[in-house]
Amino acid sequence: QFYNPAYGGEVYYDTPSTLGAVQFWGDLANRYKVMPPGVTEQGQVAADFYAGRASMIVMSTGALSAVRNGTSGKFAYGVGFIPRNVMNSVPIGGASLIAFKGLTPAQRKAAWKFMSWMSAPEQLGAWSRFTGYFAPRISTYDLPAMKQFVQQHPDALKAVEQLKYAGPWLATYNTVAVRKALDDEMQAVLSGKKDAAQAVKDAQKNANDILRPFNERIVKPIGS
Repeated sequence: QFYNPAYGGEVYYDTPSTLGAVQFWGDLANRYKVMPPGVTEQGQVAADFYAGRASMIVMSTGALSAVRNGTSGKFAYGVGFIPRNVMNSVPIGGASLIAFKGLTPAQRKAAWKFMSWMSAPEQLGAWSRFTGYFAPRISTYDLPAMKQFVQQHPDALKAVEQLKYAGPWLATYNTVAVRKALDDEMQAVLSGKKDAAQAVKDAQKNANDILRPFNERIVKPIGS
């Protein structure tokens, strides 16, 4: 756990477990040279793979169809789990279907009709086959069209198999900024500008500063 899932004002960046993860990633880049120094843009990652300049890439499952098309006729590829050190783990997330408060009855009815259609197994299957994302409903994989597709493209099931190791997204007060506090330090580690131990300390300090207004509000006495 690198944050408190029951309370939005606490992260655990400066801990042995987070330090181990950052050190592992830093070692892959700086000690074992599995990637160029620094941060590579996603578009460049894909281009390097298609051109044979990279033999392994880490990308979203939503890129799978593009990889399949980009490598077609060039070379065979395989799909595997996210690299691990101590244990398998993978974050999942994505967009959501949301109906806002304050809708009229007619709007609520229309929104529910649309969301029900969008989240039906048939639509999710078509979306999964087109993009590469796994379908959020397991019933989708019982449909004939999906069974035929995964028989032809068994790589499409790898993300589904990895779900047993999935964890939630970081969820805190001011999540984007709190996450960026760690992202920035990760970039410094990957660029060789900072060691992992200092990076997690700085990430913790910066995150604590961002979370302070939330925590100060929470601990105020009732009625103050």
